[in-house]
Amino acid sequence: TVSDEGTMDLHAPTVLIVKNGEIIAYFDDTSILKGNVTPEVYYSDYQRGITYENFKTAIIEYLK
Repeated sequence: TVSDEGTMDLHAPTVLIVKNGEIIAYFDDTSILKGNVTPEVYYSDYQRGITYENFKTAIIEYLK
């Protein structure tokens, strides 16, 4: 996220994919989870599919 002052606030885990100095993908969906959510609960079959497709698309873009 970007603060009102214009500084970047990165939460962990955050994944950035950079190509030629430009951010082409930014993933932080698990960094903002609230409460005690285990990976087994968060990564349902549906969520794993979404995550897989997002990373696949980003990697394909990176390799172009």
